[in-house]
Amino acid sequence: MNFFNLLQSLDELLWFGFLQTAWFNQHLKCGRLKAFGHASRAMAESLAAMLLLSSLFS
Repeated sequence: MNFFNLLQSLDELLWFGFLQTAWFNQHLKCGRLKAFGHASRAMAESLAAMLLLSSLFS
C-alpha cells in the first residue's frame, strides 16, 4: 500500500466518522461530543467484528 492509498483510506474513515457523528447527533438528540463518542465506539466495534469474522475465513 503506498502513501496515496493510505491517505485516501484515512480520508474515507474521517468522512464516514463525520457522517456517523452527524447522524447520531440528529437522531439520538444528544450533543456533538456524545455523538462522537457513540460513533467512535460503533466504528471500533465494527472493526473488531470484521477482524474476528475475517479470521474465521482465513
